[in-house]
Amino acid sequence: MANLIAIKFQAGLHTEDTKNHKAGHAKYPDFNKVSLANRNGMDWCKFIDAYGIGMQYDKGCGHKNHSLDSPVGEQCCVIAVPEAFATEALRVLPGLVKLTPEQFEDFYDNKAHAHEDDEHVDKDVLETIATKETLNLPVPEKVSALDPRSKAKGIRENVNKTWRKRKAATGFKVV
Repeated sequence: MANLIAIKFQAGLHTEDTKNHKAGHAKYPDFNKVSLANRNGMDWCKFIDAYGIGMQYDKGCGHKNHSLDSPVGEQCCVIAVPEAFATEALRVLPGLVKLTPEQFEDFYDNKAHAHEDDEHVDKDVLETIATKETLNLPVPEKVSALDPRSKAKGIRENVNKTWRKRKAATGFKVV
């Protein structure tokens, strides 16, 4: 199981167009200040997807809303990354906060993914099954399509809904 460190930070908004960013687009801390060695030679946004769990956003409160963690114009974000990246990022970038495993799980479950459904439903597959049944045709794919843990299309369990499920699916652990 790979151990990750969770880091919380605020993403603001660019106020003017620049060479790389348009006004109104998210403005993150410059994680490219973390050495290339601790990013495996990758741009930080690709690194956090490849070696961490990607960017987690406070979905309940965006840049135009206000909450305790996300004042107007900012949005609370969390990344969970390998220890070497996290240690250097916390040292070189002001305003980052290391989260405990409990704080991370609370953010993940209650802010970043609370809005998601427990299952992903492929309505086209279910309609095809219903049509075949109406026509009294064999439907061998029905059993796997209705099994949320199957890899077949149909009704799938959303393993990203809670940190407990995602941790089990990915083998990542926040320490």
